[in-house]
Amino acid sequence: MLAKPCRLIVCEGEFDRLVLEAHGIAAVTSTGGAASFRREWADELTTIPELYLCFDHDVAGHRGALRVGQLLSHAKMVELPDEVGPGGDVTDFFVRLGRTQDDFQQILDAAVSIPVPPATLPVAPLEGWSWPFNELSHRIADIKAAVTIVDVVSHYVPLKSSGDAWRGHCPFHDDHHPSLMVYPATGTFHCFGCPRHGDVITFLMCVERLPFRRALDQLERFRNDHDQGTSQAA
Repeated sequence: MLAKPCRLIVCEGEFDRLVLEAHGIAAVTSTGGAASFRREWADELTTIPELYLCFDHDVAGHRGALRVGQLLSHAKMVELPDEVGPGGDVTDFFVRLGRTQDDFQQILDAAVSIPVPPATLPVAPLEGWSWPFNELSHRIADIKAAVTIVDVVSHYVPLKSSGDAWRGHCPFHDDHHPSLMVYPATGTFHCFGCPRHGDVITFLMCVERLPFRRALDQLERFRNDHDQGTSQAA
């Protein structure tokens, strides 16, 4: 059985998938567009730490990404640039515009998080689907407010102060020179030697190979242990 990638792009068409994989980027598609995405597929994707939805640059693609995002709560939605044109897709980005893998990484870095509460979506949820958006969103916000990314990363990697950030050896590749940067102001990390980047949840999912909700559980235990240690010290 092939190991699942740490990062995966869910795209809208087969040509898009082939173009992404030709550029060394793992991708999957339903071959039938966003509307044909099935619930059972989401179960196979929840263990992918870095998951992105990259659909066509039009209203249908945007709505499709929001619908799929209801089942993939930790996914991020990628916005293709206006240069791809109305209805443009990943194939246009790489083939017609001649963009590179580094260019694509930049739009991944700018991807926005899902979920959001259904009441704020410009489209109704898929029939028969439900999701505790408000509860999950509050849980994520509470964890990120209580658990600092520096405390979590330093459990796995010795960190040294570097200006407003912290630097250490990346645990995701053979890092001879410290290339992992941790930014407490934004609660994010970025490795300049490999593609790994994200928030405290993404880091824990990658380093422990955890699915999204188990990573949340572990971060809550970390928060509780930290709170108990602080109380005892006081």
